[in-house]
Amino acid sequence: MKEVLVKYYIYSIDELSKKAKEKAYDKWLEHYDYPWGKENRDTLKAFEKLFPIKVLDWEYGLDRNFITFKVIDDNIKNLSGIRLLKYLYNNYFALLFKSKVYYHPKNSTKQRISKIFYEEDRELTGYYLDYDILDLYMNF
Repeated sequence: MKEVLVKYYIYSIDELSKKAKEKAYDKWLEHYDYPWGKENRDTLKAFEKLFPIKVLDWEYGLDRNFITFKVIDDNIKNLSGIRLLKYLYNNYFALLFKSKVYYHPKNSTKQRISKIFYEEDRELTGYYLDYDILDLYMNF
């Protein structure tokens, strides 16, 4: 077995030229990943799977959040107002709301499931952005 010693030179940022600083920064950006980036992408994928859309671009930050998407289903592209409300209600209400469950005060094994009252079930992936991404639907 042959042992090889490798010598690395470590420079401070002040010792680098402008071009070297830009190259180092670009190299760092290639490997830098937002710690919760995977969770954000998983929420977007679940959102795409739930609704007939294709996410084109998205940005999440402290001062601005946006999603750019296109509707895939041609039948609903031109829906608006009450027709859009009816479409969303008929197709997605059962997926985003669950019946309220009431338990007997003395016997917690007895329960009654309401057919009138519903609770929001905004869980796509279990990440907190599920609530934010479905907020537009809930407010509509």
